[in-house]
Formats: sequence, C-alpha cells, structure tokens
Amino acid sequence: MSVRFNVAEVVGVVEKTLSSIDIRTASILIDNKWQNVMSVIRLSSDCIVSASARVEDIWGKHGSVHTDEFRIDYKVLAFAEWAALLGEFSAGQLRFAETEVEFGRAVDVGGSLGYVQSKYHSLWPQPEWPMLEGSVYTITVPDASKNPQYRINAENIQRAVSKLGYSSVLDAMTELLGLKISQGLSGFDVFVAVPVMAKISEAVVCPSDGIVKATGLSHPALASFRLFGSFYGNSGAPRERIPFLVEESERSDAVRGFIGKGHVPTSKIYEYLDLKLVHDELGEVYSHTWRTRELIPEQYVNPLYFLLMKFCSASKLHSLVVRPHSVPPQKTKPQKDFEQNVAWVLSCYGFATIVLGAHEDLVAEETKVKRGSLDLLAYHPFRKLVLLGACTLNVPKEEDYSQLVSVRTMLLEDWKGDLPFSCEVVMFTAAPDCPVRSNPTILDSFISLPTDGNVRVIDGNGLSEALRLLQERKEELFFRRFTAMDLSVS
Repeated sequence: MSVRFNVAEVVGVVEKTLSSIDIRTASILIDNKWQNVMSVIRLSSDCIVSASARVEDIWGKHGSVHTDEFRIDYKVLAFAEWAALLGEFSAGQLRFAETEVEFGRAVDVGGSLGYVQSKYHSLWPQPEWPMLEGSVYTITVPDASKNPQYRINAENIQRAVSKLGYSSVLDAMTELLGLKISQGLSGFDVFVAVPVMAKISEAVVCPSDGIVKATGLSHPALASFRLFGSFYGNSGAPRERIPFLVEESERSDAVRGFIGKGHVPTSKIYEYLDLKLVHDELGEVYSHTWRTRELIPEQYVNPLYFLLMKFCSASKLHSLVVRPHSVPPQKTKPQKDFEQNVAWVLSCYGFATIVLGAHEDLVAEETKVKRGSLDLLAYHPFRKLVLLGACTLNVPKEEDYSQLVSVRTMLLEDWKGDLPFSCEVVMFTAAPDCPVRSNPTILDSFISLPTDGNVRVIDGNGLSEALRLLQERKEELFFRRFTAMDLSVS
C-alpha cells in the first residue's frame, strides 16, 4: 500500500463497523510516576464482552505483570468512548483501574499516520482483516536513566519479570501487548490499529469459459467497494486488465459476502493473477497475487494426473510406487508393476513414456548378444528431455549404474551431429535413502562414455515427494530437484 491515512480519517469511514476499544499499556516507575513504555490501542467490531474475554484469556494464559517498577495494564471500552479516550491521550495521561500512566506530553492518536496493511502486520497474532496501523513517538527524555524504553533493560527489572515466567521484559510485552517487539522496541511508543473489514477470500480461474471469479467478505456497514484485477507474466509484457462486475452473494448481521466475475480471453490468461479490493474513499484496502495454476481446476492443470486418479486413487498410487513390496502381486511380478507405475508418474509430469517390458534387452543385430537392458523410455516434448530409466525394487548395485551409462552410449553412438534433446539416465528404486547420485565404475575401457557419466537416483523418498508435488501442483519443483532442466523452460 502506498497511500498513508491518519487514524481519524479511517475511523470516520469505518466507525459504523466498530464496537469496542482494547487498550494495553506497559509502564515503568520513574520518579514515583508510572511512565509509558508502550501502549497499543485496538479498535474492533467485537462487542465489549467478547473483547474483554479475549484480553482476559491472554492474561490468564501468560500471567499478569505487576512488579514494583514495571507493569502491564489493560482496559476495554465501548467504541462510544472513543472521543473521551482521545481526550485522555491529548492530556498526556491514561487512567487504568489501579494506576495512571503519563506520556510526558500530549499524544495525537487521531492524527497518527499509517498504511492499511493486508499482509505485513505488526500485531500478533495475525489479524483477520486488513488494518490501518499508525504509531506515535512521544519520548523526549535524552537521559537514558529517565527514558522508559531504556530503563526496562535494568537488571533488577529483568530479574523481577523473569520470576513471573517470562524470559525478558520484551517477551512479556510481546505476549501481553500482542505486538511484534521481541527483537527490540520500534521507533514509537503508542501504536493504534483500526480494522478495515473487507477482504478477498478466494479466486478461481476457468480457462474454458474465460472467467475469473473472486469471492470476498466485508462488514455489512462497510460498502462502496470495487474489484480490480490483471494477469501478467515474467516476460515484461503489459498487464491484461480484467473488468469485474461485483454483486452481493450472502448477508448476515456479522458479514456480507460478495462475488466478482470478470471475463478475459483464454489467450490472455498469464502466469500470475493480481486482484485488488478498492474502497471509494480509502482506495486500495486489500490485494493478493496468485500463481494462476493454483486457481485453475485440477483437470486443467494436469489432465493426465486427473484422469489417472479416476482409475487409481492417490493413496493407491503412493503404495504402488513407494511401497511396491507390500502390494499383493496380480498377473505380473512386482518388478514389472513397479516399472508401469513409475511410467504413470512420469506421464503425469508431461512425459511420453514407453515401458519396454519383454523388449528391455538391447541386443546386437548380427550376433544377438545382449549388450545391456533398459526398463523404460520417457520424452518430454516441451522441455526436450529424454530419460533412460532403470527400475528396481531394491538398492541398486554398482553394476546397475554402469550398465545404464553404457546403454546410453550405445543408444546414442550412431546419432550424427548435436542432439536435439537432453538425455539423462535415471535409476528408479523403491528403496529409501539411496544416494542422490552415483558415479559408476567404468568396467569396459573400450566403451567411450559421455563426459557427464552421473546417474540420477530417484529413490522411494524421491518418488513419494514426486507424488506430493503432483498433488500440490508444484510440478516444476520436480524438474528442479530430479533433473538438470532449468525452470525457465516450460
């Protein structure tokens, strides 16, 4: 967000959505006066009963802090008392049930500036709604012994707080004030948060219809929203703007749902979707960016995997590939089933696969002597990648690696000129925790091996991860981790 607002401006827009004020203050005793170290003001749509219960629950979990020189207090007010609270800060004093905290000068809470944050909040835990976060710095005492934010580091104060179960004063302040200050105090001592109760909750892209649908929620009393969106890629091409029509979908006393629908040509659906929720007075209050593939129905992301799941469930496929020893054999041997199931996985990653089966031996044409064997061939037409694969249920032997490299040399020895594809040899094994790579021993000095003789190993752990990446729509990570292909190739 690039536009700043002061608290008074935002409260004027959202005041109909607010019901309570939660104030928490850490103070230290200096010259017989309780002086502010940090105050946090939260405005909320919760009723005063719910807001009070939430704060009391925090105090109950972590324990109150009331020592001779340091304390943390709270009070919860109805939003109707907002003007009176601003008056207290303007007078430089804040009253609690047992004490009065001084700020040293007038504090203009309403004039404090900040941004409406939808992602990077200072509050802890993470707020449900976008928040205007404003702050004020009031301390003007140059003497460190009189400065409250320096004074809390005194050994006697730290020791007293540690006896209450906190690792430090900052730890106590982080837990009870609910502000991310555990790494050190920020350049302010009064913090105010105002919720703007509107957000986009979900987005869906339907390539077949050229429709982008966004759903969201807002407070019933907060209206005048518009939705803006655009597609963009990594090539630097201009964004493709999406016009949206927004209509209400559901409504209750606590929340109002809305749906925005936009049309875009299928050819203009790029890699990323950016959506923004804009209020007529406040401007942008919420934004989010998705990778488009995360929003497309599964059958469009990977149709082969989607169709395979119709025949074989994800859990069944996991057992077939990762634990083939435990699957009762049917008409074929477990080894042959394993080869077929590995081919299924590769097919779901876009490879055209051939399980060689009974034709796995590479035989010399004239003498019919077996020169080597291979279990499967796989080719990725877009990445121009060929995999020569061997499959074994158990831990591969050293000669298995050597044979793979030799077979690659034999298959490519008659190829003239540069190869129009990359060619990798891969050992697939159901055994877990095998080395990622193995440098094979060259048994035949007469065979001319390629410069890179390494064999890639995808073991039981790797196959399990490959299935997980399929389910999570992160296929490109497979190519990063298990092949030499660059991610920029797609």
